[in-house]
Amino acid sequence: MSDSHIPYELSAMEGACNYRTELLRRFDPFLGARVLEVGAGIGFFSEHLVARTATRSLVAVEPDPVCRVELEKKNIELEIHSGTVLSLPDDAPFDSVVSSNVLEHIDDDAAEVQRYFELLRPGGYFCLFVPARRELFAPIDVSFGHFRRYEKKGLRVLLEDAGFEVRTISYFNFIGYFLWWLSFVVLKKDSFNPRMVRVYDQIAFPVVSLSERLLGAPPIGQSLLVIARRSEE
Repeated sequence: MSDSHIPYELSAMEGACNYRTELLRRFDPFLGARVLEVGAGIGFFSEHLVARTATRSLVAVEPDPVCRVELEKKNIELEIHSGTVLSLPDDAPFDSVVSSNVLEHIDDDAAEVQRYFELLRPGGYFCLFVPARRELFAPIDVSFGHFRRYEKKGLRVLLEDAGFEVRTISYFNFIGYFLWWLSFVVLKKDSFNPRMVRVYDQIAFPVVSLSERLLGAPPIGQSLLVIARRSEE
């Protein structure tokens, strides 16, 4: 991805195919037929969501005009909403809301999560993926426009205050925790190396994800993965 106007955080992650596949595997049982993806970016995860057999419609919210152009170029079957969730109509509730590495970019995350709750049908699911652990917050987070990294307890309270029932909240990518700490907290690197992202995704991450699948969620990780539900009304 060569366009310098595309956020580097997105373009550098182009090679993380196994990472996205595992994330979809974890989300898939809760997605339903009508899906809302918040912060679709340039469509890497959108492609996976559209490819699901169970997906009947995908609405992709993306406020950045450059990202929207790239998303349109992919020519996949989705509806692009050029704005934020605050301007989405309430007349067609979703089976699921997906937010992957987006919530940390939102200053008022409580209002954002409340809006997700309102856009879900009763019994619908919120599939959330965010960066974890305050001690990992580094200069690169600031350059990416992150307001925070999340802790388990605080994230649970945020979701429950919005009305969600938290089904699971678990760490993801154990080895990634230490690599991020070394690269961006200790060495204070200011960018990803796309080649190293691909190498990690192809060689190390399959082993990491398999071990987490067999042994259960790790005691710590680079990210937090959450499944929450809007209760039946």
